[in-house]
Amino acid sequence: MDPPRVTCDNIEVRTAAIAQALGVDRRVVAKALRRIIEDPELRSFFGALRPTTNLSMASSKLGLGVIRIIPTSASHPGIIAGVSRVIADFGISIRQVIVDDPELVENPTALIVTDGPVPPEVIPKIRKVQGVEAVTIL
Repeated sequence: MDPPRVTCDNIEVRTAAIAQALGVDRRVVAKALRRIIEDPELRSFFGALRPTTNLSMASSKLGLGVIRIIPTSASHPGIIAGVSRVIADFGISIRQVIVDDPELVENPTALIVTDGPVPPEVIPKIRKVQGVEAVTIL
């Protein structure tokens, strides 16, 4: 039986490559993929996912700033709104916000990519936002 095919947009990703990245046998990946394909609900869910560009790792090459937010509780409402307000008060535009899903990630964080470097005086103001535990400028 041929292994199931995985594509990321139109690029095929081999099951062996997925297995190697996860540190498992390729048969484990193939079995999981078959289960997803056979279950209409799982197939619909995974088929709807799309890759997303993350500018944070290339930010220094583009002259952008990056702020990492660690929440007290990722389900606390208004954290991103409060942090965005502080950043806007400094006249800084936000280019991208990437937030970990607390149901998928054990210690979720938020990465905020800004149009330019972030001045250190932003940190104490962001720390005062309700629901923010820690702030780092990357």
